[in-house]
Amino acid sequence: MTSTRFLVSTAVCCGLSVALALWAVGGASGGARALAGLIGLTASLAVMVLIAAAVSDGTPAAPEPPPAEAPVPPARVPEGHELLARRLDDARALRLQLRPGSTDARVDTWIEEVRTTIERSRPGVAGYFNALARRAYADDASRLDAHIRRLETIVSGS
Repeated sequence: MTSTRFLVSTAVCCGLSVALALWAVGGASGGARALAGLIGLTASLAVMVLIAAAVSDGTPAAPEPPPAEAPVPPARVPEGHELLARRLDDARALRLQLRPGSTDARVDTWIEEVRTTIERSRPGVAGYFNALARRAYADDASRLDAHIRRLETIVSGS
């Protein structure tokens, strides 16, 4: 479909079908002639796409393998990422201790610690985490759940 021969034949077919459509409407108004030209162009493009689909075997060409490179040593995980991962583990442990409908000051403390860590280590996502503060929650358990999910997204995106 990307061969020069196919592209040239498509252009020739389109030109011929537009010319034929314009000849067919002869002395009609400009709008009718424009519509006929568009119809001719659309019809010829549809035929050429059908031809291309019939000729191709449906399997994409295999990409060339990239050149062999020396193995890259694993990158050192930044300290902020490690700290956020630990905070995530702490939150999961805290969540297991919370009962539905309860309030616990440790949730506020954890959220503030995470907020500070994010602002220090990943300031670009601080607003994403802080946006949860504007929402209303039924209890601390659901509030902590929302913050855990948000932190999981931040940590997995690192």
